[in-house]
Amino acid sequence: MKNIYLSDSTVDLKRRILEAGECILAFGACGPENAQFHQARYKLYSIASSDVSVSDASVIAADADILALARDIFPISCDAGVLEECRIAENLLGESNLTFGKIYRAYHGQIYQSLMEDELTWLEREGQLHSCTESTYPPGATQCCRVGYIGGGALPLPAMLLAQRLGYQVVVLDPHARSAAFATELIAKVGLDHLVRMICVDGSKYDFSDCDLVFVSNWIADKQPLLRHLRKFTNIQHFIFRSAPCNSLGFIINDMIDPNRVCEHGFRFRYQTEKRPGLSLISLIFSLLRQSKATDSTETICRADDEPAKIATNRKRLVADSITDLIGNTPILKLNPAKTSLTNIDLYAKLEHLNPFGSIKDRTAWAMLRPHLGTLQSSNKQLLELSSGNAARALQAVASIHGSALETITNRIRIQEMRRMLVVQGAKVSSMA
Repeated sequence: MKNIYLSDSTVDLKRRILEAGECILAFGACGPENAQFHQARYKLYSIASSDVSVSDASVIAADADILALARDIFPISCDAGVLEECRIAENLLGESNLTFGKIYRAYHGQIYQSLMEDELTWLEREGQLHSCTESTYPPGATQCCRVGYIGGGALPLPAMLLAQRLGYQVVVLDPHARSAAFATELIAKVGLDHLVRMICVDGSKYDFSDCDLVFVSNWIADKQPLLRHLRKFTNIQHFIFRSAPCNSLGFIINDMIDPNRVCEHGFRFRYQTEKRPGLSLISLIFSLLRQSKATDSTETICRADDEPAKIATNRKRLVADSITDLIGNTPILKLNPAKTSLTNIDLYAKLEHLNPFGSIKDRTAWAMLRPHLGTLQSSNKQLLELSSGNAARALQAVASIHGSALETITNRIRIQEMRRMLVVQGAKVSSMA
């Protein structure tokens, strides 16, 4: 057998993975009180999310010790994830002013949103699924997407994102009773219960006959019964599975799905999202094989290395060239009439906190500075502004992007964190006499 030369960096990487993994196995109790277990778990997560060379990833993925460790750790990680979600959900529910933003920040909101953006880019272009808030739809588009989300857990943030940002109706399925109870309360507390419904049930036993789209969480150890069940529902347009990406270390903590194995159940592999730096997950999109009406024959199963490569060459991503391009166009959330008590009025909230610098003042700052950017850059002038916080923060951000500086003159900044934040951003804060 040919000997494989391991570089010093690869040897060190293997050692760190084995040390963390063996610590997890040694301290198998995954309750929140077991600090050593969770330290090793987070260490392994950090390694699995790191970006390494393809050669290092392929060597690690071929190592028998690493593969055996990953198989042993995955079910333990699933159980630990359930308990951790319940703990975070319980803490959030103890807050008197809980908002969706707090849930987003407390539980990997940026990771889930990144995955969702890549998935929806393809679904809108190729899959004909569109936001329920759009006023016009391309021919053949599904106008009101109904989603099944399998394995939502106590913090079904992806399902809530689909509802809040796109107006999708989502049913979240999870067999863990405590997780389902926490999720139900969280969804209601942030006013999304008119769009998101939590059901305590195994996904392989649910009737998906009213769903257009199904998401499958990564934290499901045995997907075979689920695949056999899902193929019964010809109404479902697309299935999205979260998976560890190839040529990465994500397989250490995540399930790595083989598209060919999924296709053996009667699915067609449509698309694979790109791996983003620092993330240990990608998404695989499938549809069912359809019966051809013209020939009364079934189309050939698509192998994993066929169509996705062809689709990827035509893929377009919605990427902003500058952070100022993200100012405005914030989403609108329809408020639950049961919460507002306005049963005969449709009330909507404009979510201005989703501007890149955190408030509606982003719009003001950009509108004020945009006509004068050329002058500021050419004359090396400094901005002066009387502000108590949010406007100064946005002005400083926009100004610094375009090579200028800000001095805010105020005696109204009562929150010291805001004052320190402005200084860290580079603004000069002067007090009025």
